[in-house]
Amino acid sequence: MTNLGGMVRAEILPLHDGNFEAAFNDLCERFAKICLELDRSDRLRSYAFAREMPSSTGIIDDVPTPVTDDWIQTGKEASDVGRG
Repeated sequence: MTNLGGMVRAEILPLHDGNFEAAFNDLCERFAKICLELDRSDRLRSYAFAREMPSSTGIIDDVPTPVTDDWIQTGKEASDVGRG
């Protein structure tokens, strides 16, 4: 058992006077509640994300800027400045 599991066990059993069945049922209910909360937050996040996205991107007809090696030359010039 992990340290965290041991901590949970040490906390939950005294709450139920050492009754394992009651502690197990309590943990099941807590776990189910957390799962429902996570599912709800996941759905809300997904809806918010969907609202931010465009409905469709359509056809992109812009011509991209051509890729050149100018940035390499700029980098060489910048590195040569300190060597002068």
